[in-house]
Amino acid sequence: MVRFTIFGFHVTVEFWFWITCLLLAGGLRPEAYSSVSNLAEMGIWMIAAFFSVLAHELGHASMGRRFGADPEIVLHGFGGVAVMHGSRFNRRQYLLMVAAGPAASVTLGILAHLVLLYVPIASKDVVDTLYVVRGINFFWTFINLLPIQPLDGGLLLRTALGDRRLNFTCLVGFIVATGMALLALWGGAVFLTLLMAMLAFENWRMRPR
Repeated sequence: MVRFTIFGFHVTVEFWFWITCLLLAGGLRPEAYSSVSNLAEMGIWMIAAFFSVLAHELGHASMGRRFGADPEIVLHGFGGVAVMHGSRFNRRQYLLMVAAGPAASVTLGILAHLVLLYVPIASKDVVDTLYVVRGINFFWTFINLLPIQPLDGGLLLRTALGDRRLNFTCLVGFIVATGMALLALWGGAVFLTLLMAMLAFENWRMRPR
């Protein structure tokens, strides 16, 4: 477990965060350890993922602080979370706080894309890192904005519709997560399949009785 402070926010990085990054970087493939270049590629992916997730949570945390909360960031095995200590958000503030995370991710992805387009870079490692940063932030923002709780898209949908329509929100989350799990299984994405299957179960369980 690693702890540090950035921009006044306390950050905790749990051991399982790095394990997940390793698996997503291809750590289950035997050939990943067959050469220095393959190990370097995994390392680049893990570092890019760390800074991308941190930037995402800093987006949440910055907006939360603006509305009076005292945020703390935790990076864990399923990504990250900005814990809003002392928060008293109204609906509009909560929507903005949730949306600030994906906005930070998209901004980082666009910056990486613009640098790749317009900045001459001699180092192949830097170019590869920018490609990874762009891919991570665009792909995982798409996943994160799906209407599945507790992903940001699901939280936005639940907040927008209100708890009186929680059953509908949960059913939408269950259907979308199940569909994504099947697509991921068909595409051979084991981690995404397991994640979506778990989220489908969680959304079904959250339905009002």
